[in-house]
Amino acid sequence: FKDTTAGVTTLRNINGAGLITVTQNLNDITVDAPTISGGTYTPTLSNTINVLAFTAFQCQFMRVDGTVTVSGRVSIDPQTNGTATRLGISLPVASDFGSTEDCGGTSACPDIAQSGVVMADATNNRATLEFLAATSSVKDHWFTFTYQII
Repeated sequence: FKDTTAGVTTLRNINGAGLITVTQNLNDITVDAPTISGGTYTPTLSNTINVLAFTAFQCQFMRVDGTVTVSGRVSIDPQTNGTATRLGISLPVASDFGSTEDCGGTSACPDIAQSGVVMADATNNRATLEFLAATSSVKDHWFTFTYQII
């Protein structure tokens, strides 16, 4: 492939994830690949509704450009069985949420076959794990969620 004109071309990364921008100047070519980072963090948890106690565990996250995916485990002790339960989870990379759909994910408690949803808490700029308590006993909840850095 030979092209003698200057310009910018955007290509799909070889593994299909992210974009690579190729800029051809008069004398050279520059390539900008997606920013990829990640690591672990222990989130700060916040009692929102129907939570007597909670424990945070180390979680992992991956950031690709402006998108962050998080997964991990929390231990939750609901106050009352059969009641909506909410727990706030801090973010590893700050975002300024505008509405609940700015963050989305799921949770599961395999001990009692219970599932939940993770959504944005736009007031506090954190994720919120919400479920209907199937027991008032301490249980581990595994979760994953994704959000855009806004």
